[in-house]
Amino acid sequence: MTNSILHLGLMEDGEIELDLAALELAALDHPGIDRDEYLDELTDMEIALRAADGDAVSSAAQAQALSSVMVEEFGFSGDRTHYDDPQNADLIAVVDRRLGLPISLSIPLCGDGTTSRMVGNAAQYPPVTSWCALATRRMR
Repeated sequence: MTNSILHLGLMEDGEIELDLAALELAALDHPGIDRDEYLDELTDMEIALRAADGDAVSSAAQAQALSSVMVEEFGFSGDRTHYDDPQNADLIAVVDRRLGLPISLSIPLCGDGTTSRMVGNAAQYPPVTSWCALATRRMR
């Protein structure tokens, strides 16, 4: 294990910011990558999600808002052709390609729990699942 990620294993689960940890892990396969560029992209997603959540109270409305931001505004979709492609699990590759697995596409939505009130706690994760389903339907 490299020293650059050693701290992740020493943290309490609740202290780990999922999006930042995924970015650090992905950076291992991308030597010399400018992580600030990807942090800026994650921040842009956070801002867009906060703006889109508006009055979305129901899970369906929340999923629609998530889909609007992630699919329509940022152009993300699920890789339905090469599901087992390792790039689908690499956050840097997912951001670059705008393509990934449902779980890797949800990482920017989870973040540190402040990304959006829609995904700010575990009880709110059903909208993420709904978003993945909506995104898949929109690709057809």
